[in-house]
Amino acid sequence: MSAAETPLDPLHDAAQKGDAASQLALADAFFFGRGRPVNPALAAYWYRKAAEKGNAGAQYNLGVCHEFGWGVRPSRILACDWYAKAAEQGLARAVIRRAELLYDGVPDEDDGKTKIPGIPPSPAEAVASLRRLPDDPVACRVLAALLLRDRKALEKNAAEIRRLLEKAAAAPAPDAEAFLLLATVLQDGIGGSYDQKRAADLLEKAAAAGSPDGMVRYGLLLEYGHGRKCDPDSAIRLYRKAAQAGSPRGMTELARHLKSGLYVEADLPEAFRLFSKAAELGYSRALAETGDCFRHGYGTEPSSERAFDLYMRGARTGDPVSQLRLGECYREGIGIPADPAGAFYWFRKAAESDLPEAVRNCALAVLSGNGVTKDVPVGTRLLKRAAELGDAEARKLLTDWSN
Repeated sequence: MSAAETPLDPLHDAAQKGDAASQLALADAFFFGRGRPVNPALAAYWYRKAAEKGNAGAQYNLGVCHEFGWGVRPSRILACDWYAKAAEQGLARAVIRRAELLYDGVPDEDDGKTKIPGIPPSPAEAVASLRRLPDDPVACRVLAALLLRDRKALEKNAAEIRRLLEKAAAAPAPDAEAFLLLATVLQDGIGGSYDQKRAADLLEKAAAAGSPDGMVRYGLLLEYGHGRKCDPDSAIRLYRKAAQAGSPRGMTELARHLKSGLYVEADLPEAFRLFSKAAELGYSRALAETGDCFRHGYGTEPSSERAFDLYMRGARTGDPVSQLRLGECYREGIGIPADPAGAFYWFRKAAESDLPEAVRNCALAVLSGNGVTKDVPVGTRLLKRAAELGDAEARKLLTDWSN
């Protein structure tokens, strides 16, 4: 083909000549495959060219590339730097993402040659930057989510949290996360009165918008009849849809029914497969459920050792059910030699979450002196606490003793 026959590529030519808008458009074309083959490396290259010329959109997109390692070395530190540059120009989405990173901070990194100091957590700066975007619904939603994480200041921030989420949910094109967060606030009575009916409406909207978490949470309302007429069949359909969308929580809820045979035909191998997949995705409750499958041989060959390992993984994440099961392993010698003191340690950890069975097990250990110093008054108080939390066995024990 002669030079005269070479196809024209005006976008590439303009980008080569240094036009930042063309460089950004060319990067987008390579990133999204718009008329060109997807090529993350070339996308990042052209984002950088435009970013270095001060294009805020390119600076933000280059930050995204660095944050997720698309076409460049992954680096949340560099991502935060580029978000900061775009934020300085007033790009709202850059302000928002930078605030999310600043809230928790960014750990040190190693580029293979040198150690790069991280960014210390700065919750106050993160919150302040988001408060400067009072009319941006996404900023309102993210700010509310960060304020919800500060449990010590929850009462002080409660009214602001509800106001922010009401604004985010009322936006012309609200995201499902705004519905989910506002539903939580209404269910818990944060910043105002409880409203279970409206919470259910919001969860239904989130589910309809395709949110897997919305599907699961709305499914739970339908299963138990909270704010909606009880409809277990619809609940199961939602769990299945969420599981198919890759939700570990959806997998776990569906597997729970497949294991028990409640509302569906029991299928222990499929329940085990779903529990295992959710556990692989890091869902802490699924770790305990998969451990139960190995412990009792539900859908798989029993293995005390694997059950113990899964309970330990879940316990270390702070999951109270895993902590309870791990305590049982130490008490009964499942996958490890019996260790009453170890059992009491994990029962006590689970009891910190007010898990009734864990509180009862702590009470019995203290009453008998099994793994801990015997103390009848303390043990009795713990047993009464377990009963108050709804533990039927604790209530029975108290009744038997009183008789």
